Order: sequence, then structure tokens, then C-alpha cells
Amino acid sequence: FTVPLSDLCLLAAAMLVTALCASAAPLAHTLTVSPPGEETGVVLSSWELALEALKHHQEEFEEEFQGNIEYTSLDKYNRSSFPVNSPNSSFSKEAFLQRLTQGMHIYMVLLRHVEKEYPHWSFLTKVKNSLLRLITLIKGKMRNSHRVTVPTSSQVSQMLSDLSNTDDFHRKMRGHSVLYHLRNFLVDGKRAFKKWDMTKQCAPLLVGFRW
Repeated sequence: FTVPLSDLCLLAAAMLVTALCASAAPLAHTLTVSPPGEETGVVLSSWELALEALKHHQEEFEEEFQGNIEYTSLDKYNRSSFPVNSPNSSFSKEAFLQRLTQGMHIYMVLLRHVEKEYPHWSFLTKVKNSLLRLITLIKGKMRNSHRVTVPTSSQVSQMLSDLSNTDDFHRKMRGHSVLYHLRNFLVDGKRAFKKWDMTKQCAPLLVGFRW
């Protein structure tokens, strides 16, 4: 069977404490073990706020189309300007966090189209504010945050033109698709971020142990 990484982390910490106690090592000066994810609690909290705000989107979609169009059909409205997917947690720290924030910057641009099509959706403000906070917090965990690129003015124009250059129905569907794919991006990104952070925190504890 497969032991969850979180369980391995706790087991490693327990074994290390036991070993130090047996050798009479002074724990106060030898070991400081923080609960996994403690340092990233604020980041994950902001992630949850964004996802919570996006829950209103499906409600708005279903109210607008009254069951005539399936919510999951938005998957096929993916555009080339959308970030392909969230980065894999196996990337290096900088590459992983850089791709996350760059993807969020792109979605910040795409949200302008949604706001234009649905200016009365108040939850969009919460989504944008949560994304901006996430970008700031994640950049704070990077060594070279200045390397994060944001769309240029010409790229912004091209992305928005790609979404709006069609009939009224498809403009709205593309707006819905932005939120649909943003939610998937955030769900996958949060999962990968938690896995990456757990691996990072457990690595020092797992070194030297053989399972």
C-alpha cells in the first residue's frame, strides 16, 4: 500500500524525536519541527477565497441557460490564450511558482472580458482581489520574482480580441469558459502547491531514513 506523504512526514519527525531522546540530545537546540503547511496557511487561505467566489459562477450559468446547456460543455470553449494547465509540483521551486503566477496574470487579463460581458456580477471583484493577493504572496516565496513575466500591451489586446471577435452568444460562452478554466487552474494549482510544499518541508526529515 502507499503511505501518504503527510503520514511519512509525521512518522519521520516522531522517529527523529525518539532517536534524539534516546541519545539524550537537547531537543530545544537540536530540532525545530513546524507542522507541514504552517508557513503557507495564508496562501492557501487566499486560494480558498478565490475558489469560494468562483462557486457563484456555476449558479449564474445555470440560471442564465436554465439547463439547456451543460456546465461541463464549457471545457470545449478553451482558447489558445488560456494557460494550458497548472504546473507540476515536480518542477523546481522557482519554475513551479513562476508558472503559477504567470498563469494567474494571464487570467487577470482574461477576466476583463468577463467583466465586460457581465458587469453586474459582483463576485468577480472577489475573484480578482483574491488572485492579486495570491500573486503577491506566491512572489514573496520566490527568490527571483522579478523573472515573472506579465502580458505585454499587444498581448493583452490580442487575448481580448480573440475572446470578443465573435457573435454575442459565443462572446458570453467564452466569458463563462474563462471562469470555468480559471477554477480548474486554481484547483489543480492548489493541489500541486500543497504537494510541493509538503515535499519541501518533509525532505529534511526523510533524509537518512530508509523505509
